Formats: sequence, structure tokens, C-alpha cells
Amino acid sequence: MRNEWSYEVALGVVASQLVKTANVVSGAVATRRDGERHPEPAPARWAWSPAPMGWFADPYRRHELRYWDGQRWTEHVSDRGTQTVDQR
Repeated sequence: MRNEWSYEVALGVVASQLVKTANVVSGAVATRRDGERHPEPAPARWAWSPAPMGWFADPYRRHELRYWDGQRWTEHVSDRGTQTVDQR
């Protein structure tokens, strides 16, 4: 269950960023029915929001879970409920 949840969180983050990017791009090239262009939109002022800290499926596939500290993947891993440190 935990692996499925982490996969859904990762997909949600990616989907959210794609939607935001599509909205910015579509706004920049939108034209009115009479052919006039809309004014250029203001620059996007949103920040990328990564997944929250926690244990997720190991993206390197060397272990079951790997800890995400909110900014990067750490060396802390877990297999069958036992936490260790990845030696690579």
C-alpha cells in the first residue's frame, strides 16, 4: 500500500507541474476569435512544490523504499521493514 501511495504522490506532483506549464503556454499563444492576440500574461509566480518528506519506492530500484527529505533522495533505505544506509 505504501508503494502505491508514493507512486500516486509522484504522479500527482508531475501532473500538477504539467498542468501549470500547459496553462502558461496556452495563455501565451491564445488568440481571440477576431484574430487579435491577448495581452501577454504576467510571468508565472508559482514555485515547484516537491513531494513531502517521507518513505517512497526506491527510484534506483536497489531497495524497497528510500527516504525523500523534501529536496533530494537520501542514502537511508528500507527493506522488509529494516532501515539501513545504502552503501553506493
